[in-house]
Amino acid sequence: MQTNSMNLQNSIKQHLLQTGISLCIAGIFFLLAFNWNEIHRYIKLGGLGFLYVSTFLVWVNFHKKVWISESLLVLFFFLTGAGLLLFGSIYQTGADAYDLFFGWLVFTIVLNFQSSSGIILGLWTILCYTTIHLYVNQVYPGENAKIIYLTSAVFFYMFLYFYEYKLKYFFQEHSRNVYSSLLLFLTFTLVFILSFDYFFEKDSGFQNALEFLFKWLIPGIFLGLSYSIFRFQFFHLANITITLLFFLFYLMIRFLKVVSFDEAGIFLLAFLFVIVYTMLSIKHLRALKSKMESSNNE
Repeated sequence: MQTNSMNLQNSIKQHLLQTGISLCIAGIFFLLAFNWNEIHRYIKLGGLGFLYVSTFLVWVNFHKKVWISESLLVLFFFLTGAGLLLFGSIYQTGADAYDLFFGWLVFTIVLNFQSSSGIILGLWTILCYTTIHLYVNQVYPGENAKIIYLTSAVFFYMFLYFYEYKLKYFFQEHSRNVYSSLLLFLTFTLVFILSFDYFFEKDSGFQNALEFLFKWLIPGIFLGLSYSIFRFQFFHLANITITLLFFLFYLMIRFLKVVSFDEAGIFLLAFLFVIVYTMLSIKHLRALKSKMESSNNE
């Protein structure tokens, strides 16, 4: 257990270092090219091409060294985004932000097949999540956004399930499960975003079917499924923790809606309930961790 924890910490530190270095290089290039108006556009694009070719040649020679290979793939990822933004600023294409981000998604999808650590997949998923928000805000705001958020949440959750299934039954590895926690966190944020508008509306006694669907049924299904799957099928302590935290967040929002601050007794009871739930959750997680450690020692 201690070894797995150290491996996870080292993996996170390595991913953060790779991302930081690559983002710094791509950011310096983009800021120089974007703000230095005296530079001709062909020189800017030529500099981008030179960085691409240089990175590719280094990757070809050192692709067997995992750390160098993954760092260069991350650099490819950010250079692609910087290149699209630079191209849009030079030629004034008039593309919306979601168009540029969607192009970034398309042009970097092939990098997922070359990455072995999962860092590109994590960055690509965050980019996909950002593109969804940009698309909703710029094209389909309002009620239509709920369908897009719900579809995206279902897609993310299905991908998460197949990812865990592949790791457990085909690769028998759990070293890249930090991506699983990231994907679950993004899925829950989508679920709570699509139901957030209903949290602070006046309760209609479930007369409105959509209110019942988005406020109670959908969050309940996602939370219940997550706990069941990551507790009994794919045991994942981090994902169980995320599920319990989002359920606590859900309870606190409901209490803020239902409980009146003028009624001190009811407010204190609600506050006490949240404290008791938190303590029981911590006790439950500690028991699961002890059980996992004892099974590993056997």
